[in-house]
Amino acid sequence: MLCTAFVLLFLLLVLPIAQAATELSPLLVPAIDDIEVFETDIIVVQFASPQTVDDIFGVSFRVDDYGSVSKMELADDGLSLSLRLSRRLNPGQEYALLVENWMQGGAADIYGFVAVETVRPGEMQGKIASRNTAVQMTQNAIAMVEAGQEALLEGRQTLFDVYSELDRAIGEFPALELPFPEPEGEFEERMNELVTEAHRQARSALVSNRDALIDQILSLEYQREDLATNLKKARLQSDMAVRQLTLAVEAYAFAYHSMSAQLVSLEESVTLISRQLAIADIQVSLGLITVQEAQRVAQTAKELNRAVAMLEVQQSGIVAEINLLLGQAHDTPLRIAEPMYDFSTMDEEVDYARDLQRIRGSNLTLQSLATDVVLKARAVDRIAGSSPERRIAEYELANARIRYSEEERKLALGFRRLVDDISAKESALSLSNEKYALQKRLFGHAELRYELGMLSAIGLESERHELYSASRLVQEAERDLFMTLTRYRFMLDGLTL
Repeated sequence: MLCTAFVLLFLLLVLPIAQAATELSPLLVPAIDDIEVFETDIIVVQFASPQTVDDIFGVSFRVDDYGSVSKMELADDGLSLSLRLSRRLNPGQEYALLVENWMQGGAADIYGFVAVETVRPGEMQGKIASRNTAVQMTQNAIAMVEAGQEALLEGRQTLFDVYSELDRAIGEFPALELPFPEPEGEFEERMNELVTEAHRQARSALVSNRDALIDQILSLEYQREDLATNLKKARLQSDMAVRQLTLAVEAYAFAYHSMSAQLVSLEESVTLISRQLAIADIQVSLGLITVQEAQRVAQTAKELNRAVAMLEVQQSGIVAEINLLLGQAHDTPLRIAEPMYDFSTMDEEVDYARDLQRIRGSNLTLQSLATDVVLKARAVDRIAGSSPERRIAEYELANARIRYSEEERKLALGFRRLVDDISAKESALSLSNEKYALQKRLFGHAELRYELGMLSAIGLESERHELYSASRLVQEAERDLFMTLTRYRFMLDGLTL
């Protein structure tokens, strides 16, 4: 009797309180769907549902023994949170993210993840500039030249100081004092002549040394001017290399996801051919088709599987190439994000005449060739008269100007071809959309025929595959157009294609 009363008391008092607490209490720790690594010292947490600043107030995030993050940034949509770590993660290594709500009694969840860096098209230039080995060596070479430039400036200043001392010494050189102001006899006259000659030679030596320093200072000034111009050229070439390598990564990313789309299509085809093969086996057993016809279907299945394997190998090769461009081992785990085909992010409508003027001013190759013209013109100006040496310098200047003009013409032609390619890609996309719309209507008719018993299940699957293929062609056309527009953007920013 006492036990029964206790149970009733629990049900009446304790249980409703617990239920009310459950209904009123918010989720103690936000649920996480995915963890993405970016730059190996930034992880992006993808939430299962949108979060607000209040939701994550009091929630701490820790990665193993790395300590708390140094910076957090919640996305506008509340679905992701960027966490900057105090030090970099090791690519390929497993880690654990501890999410703890210290305001809710220390409620916590642990999420395991592998530090797989994400490559995002459109955000690679900084990574290439800081991590590519060829770019780093170029930057080191530029730094060495800059150090040499500083040493040159210090040497020039030293010569200026010596020149000033000599000039001061000449200005303060003591006046001639003859030992015999009123010489009497040949001996005294001879002594005066010797003293006068010694005084003249001493002052002449100071003047000669000072004038020689002028030539040395002028030579160092020429070297300084040329070194500054060559440094400018080296920086232009380094910037050009960074942009070329960045565009290469962009192209690799587009190719990678184009292959991913082909893989999906091939896997759909493999599924469809597998069903056809099963049906063919039944048809052979029933004597409806020959064994050779069934073998033809089996051979098609083998070829499709071989094509899948080849595409996967090619994708692995792309990952290896990107890793090398990032200055890391070819087999470093890497995630290549799908490019965002947002055409609104591109510049205003393509205008050949307007944009050609823009690229002529921004093109890095033209700027580099312009520095050659400056160097050659400077060499001509430094040679006086009409000597053979000056004529050689004038020929070199003429050639530098010819190379610049030729590059201008090539640039205009390359840009014309790129603009025409954009137009062709836009037409291809429009045609793909029309074909997709037609295939969509045909699939609707196929569904109706299937419901009426006029089309088999395998026939409907075949039509569905055709619809998917048409959809994939639209995606490929969008990808081709976006990649061409990306190349156009790089050309506007100074790259020669």
